[in-house]
Amino acid sequence: MLDVENALYPGSYVDIAPSFVISSVTYVDTDGRAARFFADREGIDELIADPPGGPGSPDVSFIHGDTALAVLDPRLNLFGVVRSRNGDYTVTPDSLDTYLVPKSDSPVTRELIEETGRGVVYTRTEFAYLFERIR
Repeated sequence: MLDVENALYPGSYVDIAPSFVISSVTYVDTDGRAARFFADREGIDELIADPPGGPGSPDVSFIHGDTALAVLDPRLNLFGVVRSRNGDYTVTPDSLDTYLVPKSDSPVTRELIEETGRGVVYTRTEFAYLFERIR
């Protein structure tokens, strides 16, 4: 396992690879297929029961939502973005205040995201966002 004990994976779809190296992962996605995939708790447990690094007991949770739910969570702080350019990926902590700014002036709430099953359209996007739990 990595030195990381807990992870949040917004936009995960059904990629459970982090659970092979991180002991507790919360997966977040608005796609109904992902919600159905993670609803099969027994199947998920079987998939990760014997991770490649050896035996362990990873903890998996799923949130039917996307990055917008992480933005709304006061326990989480954006600390980096993953950029993808021509097949190359880089992580940067630069200009974080310019990301995750909604295009619309309409208020965004957890209830609205969960009710509609839709995320938020942002003015500037990147391949992935990295959050850390601060509380």
